[in-house]
Amino acid sequence: MLKWLGWIVVNKGQNMNKQSSGGFSMVEVLVSLVVFSLGFLALSLLQNKALNNNQSAYITSQATILAQSMMDRIRANPSGDYILKANTTLSAPANLCRSSASDCSPTDIAAVDKFVWQQSLDQRLAGATGVITQDKLNTTPGTDTFDQLKLYRVTVNWTERGGSQWGVDTKDAAKSITLESL
Repeated sequence: MLKWLGWIVVNKGQNMNKQSSGGFSMVEVLVSLVVFSLGFLALSLLQNKALNNNQSAYITSQATILAQSMMDRIRANPSGDYILKANTTLSAPANLCRSSASDCSPTDIAAVDKFVWQQSLDQRLAGATGVITQDKLNTTPGTDTFDQLKLYRVTVNWTERGGSQWGVDTKDAAKSITLESL
């Protein structure tokens, strides 16, 4: 009940204690700060994981593009010798087939293609290696004769750098992609 005493209004029946005034206590502020900090930490770990996955997807797509590029070169020059064994380092071929006047055999073109492809692997995927295998297919059933049908396998191998995942160091992972085509 309010009572008028001159210029002061007194509220009888209510205890006017300073501690019951509005605002936040120190404990409430600290608890909210801890909750906010944990949420922010979770978001930063999620961002780190997203960046790692994005880098892995980028490397995988680069490997796929390079393998497809070699597969296109093989299809464009079906008479060339495109076999490339593992751990083979190619040197620049003597005939680089740069001008239309040069005499380039299909083998010369294949040598240039393999060299350029290996250089592209080194530039775009540091430490990556490429392997190209060829299998001849028997297209005449019941005989041992092989027609000109060849199955090529282009494989790109690389190592993805480990890192930290949820605060735990991860190991490097060996990855590869293989494309096959006739």
